[in-house]
Amino acid sequence: SFSYTNIAGMEKDAIEDFYLARSGTYESFTFDLNHLNESGYATVKFESAPQITNVLATVANDPMRNFYNISMIFVEVDD
Repeated sequence: SFSYTNIAGMEKDAIEDFYLARSGTYESFTFDLNHLNESGYATVKFESAPQITNVLATVANDPMRNFYNISMIFVEVDD
């Protein structure tokens, strides 16, 4: 599992767009393990949709000026 905390709406949208592009049954991608303070890479796919929580709304009805927590679960695959 992997999570981001207090990211802005632009980053949230980028993560959601990436998930939509890679969410198919066979859609794997290379994940840089530096995000987990490890070296190397792993071929992974999403186990489920990212869980998104709005943690701070600075401007109502403006998701780009709000902040979110996102958690994701990846499964390592052999391609």
